[in-house]
Amino acid sequence: VPDDATDLEIRYGPGHWHGYRPERLLNQNILPVCSPALSRTLQSDGVSALPRHLIHIMGYENHWLKVRQALNVADVPAGTGPSVDTTIAALELAAAGAGVVLAHRIFLSAYFATGRLVSALSREFADDNSYFVIAPERPQRIRREVQLFRDWLVTIAAEST
Repeated sequence: VPDDATDLEIRYGPGHWHGYRPERLLNQNILPVCSPALSRTLQSDGVSALPRHLIHIMGYENHWLKVRQALNVADVPAGTGPSVDTTIAALELAAAGAGVVLAHRIFLSAYFATGRLVSALSREFADDNSYFVIAPERPQRIRREVQLFRDWLVTIAAEST
C-alpha cells in the first residue's frame, strides 16, 4: 500500500507493485565475481566448486537459482557460506577473498577498475527482475523537483546501459 509521504522509490523486482506506477530504469545481467586469488582457484577446480564459495545476499536468492540452473550445478545447503543483507557487504567480503558474489554490473565498476574483483566465470546470466523508479498512483500532479529528480534518474540509467 503506497505511503502518502512517498514521492518516488527505487525498487528492484518484477515491476508489479499494487498502488504504484513503475518505470523501468535498467535491467542487467548477473555476474559472478570474486577476488583475483579465488578466481585462480576456481579456474583450477572448475565450475562445480562455485557453490562452496558462494556469498549469499538476502533477498537475492533468485540469482543463485538462475545461475545454478544455467550451469547445472548442485544447490547449496542452507547455512553454507556467509550470508549478508546488502550487495555492498557481499562485494567487500568477496574483495577480501571470502567467496563469490552474484551481482549486477552497476555495482562493479570501481571494483573492476581497481582489480579488487574479477569475473569468476566467463559468462553472465540473464535476470528476470529489473530496477524501477516507482511513484504512487495518485491523482495530484507530481511536484516539479520530484519530476526533475525522476528525469535525472531515467537519464543516468539510460547512460549506464
